[in-house]
Amino acid sequence: MNYKKVILLSILVSIVAACQNQTPNVIPSPSPQTQILPEITPPEGVSMNPFEVDLSDLKPFESGLIEEARPILDELTENTIYLMDWTISPDLETLDGEMIIRYTNREEVALDSFFLRLYPNISGGEMSVSKLVIDGMAIDGSMERADNVLRIALSNPIEPRTQVEISGSFNVQLPLEMSGNYGLFGSFDGLLVLQEAYPIIPVFDQNGWDIDLPAPHGDLTHLDASYYLVRVGLPANLQVIGSGVVLDHRIQDDSQTITFAAGPARDFYFAAGDFQKISERYGETMINSYVLPPAVPSIQASLLYGKAAIAILNERLGKYPYTEFDMISTPMLALGIEYPGIVALNVNMYDPEAEISGLPGTFFLESVIAHEVAHQWYYNLVGNDQLEEPWMDEAIVQYLTGIYFLDAYGDGAYQELRQSWIDRWQRVEQQPTPVSLPVGEYEDSAYGAIVYGRGPLFVEALAEEMGEETFWEFLRSFTEIHAWEIAQPEAFISMAEEACECDLSGIWETWGVYP
Repeated sequence: MNYKKVILLSILVSIVAACQNQTPNVIPSPSPQTQILPEITPPEGVSMNPFEVDLSDLKPFESGLIEEARPILDELTENTIYLMDWTISPDLETLDGEMIIRYTNREEVALDSFFLRLYPNISGGEMSVSKLVIDGMAIDGSMERADNVLRIALSNPIEPRTQVEISGSFNVQLPLEMSGNYGLFGSFDGLLVLQEAYPIIPVFDQNGWDIDLPAPHGDLTHLDASYYLVRVGLPANLQVIGSGVVLDHRIQDDSQTITFAAGPARDFYFAAGDFQKISERYGETMINSYVLPPAVPSIQASLLYGKAAIAILNERLGKYPYTEFDMISTPMLALGIEYPGIVALNVNMYDPEAEISGLPGTFFLESVIAHEVAHQWYYNLVGNDQLEEPWMDEAIVQYLTGIYFLDAYGDGAYQELRQSWIDRWQRVEQQPTPVSLPVGEYEDSAYGAIVYGRGPLFVEALAEEMGEETFWEFLRSFTEIHAWEIAQPEAFISMAEEACECDLSGIWETWGVYP
């Protein structure tokens, strides 16, 4: 199918081709007067205008995947594709968007209702959607659940294996002060941080459409792996970072347009600001560290930690799937947050003069980077319901953070990090609260204490019970088998017991892990 609307032009090539052992150089933020953009040659058979691409081909996404991961494009042919054109106002306060979404009903039942989630409405901003059309038919929707959910009743249900096209416009008024979900969404003093800034199709699972509101603590989303072609227009003086790779980047006068191709991925994230950048290649992956001026003293360290974490987890779990990995320093009310191919990190962790919880900010930098890198395997590659089963990414990732320190520095470093899990659990006096509860069933303090404290101790106990060699064979196989899916706890439990050929019911009962 050929799309005739113009919507995206793509690839920021501010990536420096650094050899693996080369010392990276600091690249200043772009400016309209000095930036020279190299000529970009698209992959063979790929138009630079994604609306003219036959989307059954998926060629635009090849360059974002390492060679070993590219065959997945031949398998995930029915995953949702988002085509979007964003225009960000010169004052960085408003985002106007056009979208075409290709959606395939991969369920066994016909869908007589359809939903879009509007996350800005619960993240401090305001989103509205208009001009909605499904397969050429204009439709209306009704807002629900704190205006986070747009319900669309369908006169013609979407039958199983049937594909539909949804188009429309949307407007987002960005928050100008940090609020909702740790201050991870908005426009703050010339800095844009945009998570879930577009209408999103929720997961349809065994319980139907997942449209529950998230708890005030914990993650916001539970999303399928999808594909994204996104063109963004915004002021030219900003350094731009987005999920995936850049297909085209053009500057004219005081504005720029940049097109990204990302996927398969759980989300599309975008940031822009007065960043400086250093880069270094590891294998097929370019690792980039973007920092705001206060973070410059630790920019080299951040690149070192990111590269080391990817190297260690490549060996433990299988290769990182993308050709790019970005770390960005931003102000936020958390220490860090994961997105597909990108991690956002609290800018205070880069500053030797800053304090976090009474400790130097830099004290946290390495462990938080290792933690967020591990989420590239558990959250993005292997998905889970982050609201109902947060242990399946957070507890596993906490344990993997410990493994990073074990492999990088030895058992002493692992034991020091392990003590932090015990100390965290101690915040609720080491109550034996189950580690597998939904986020909303924990009180705020108990959520962190149990999922991030008791949780990795559970994974450690499971590894010891199974035997280290068997456990790592199991976890690596689980990662491979459930790549790009949403893994269920029942599968984790049954596959662990099959791997060790043993009864692990005592472990599940002791730590409160239930299917």
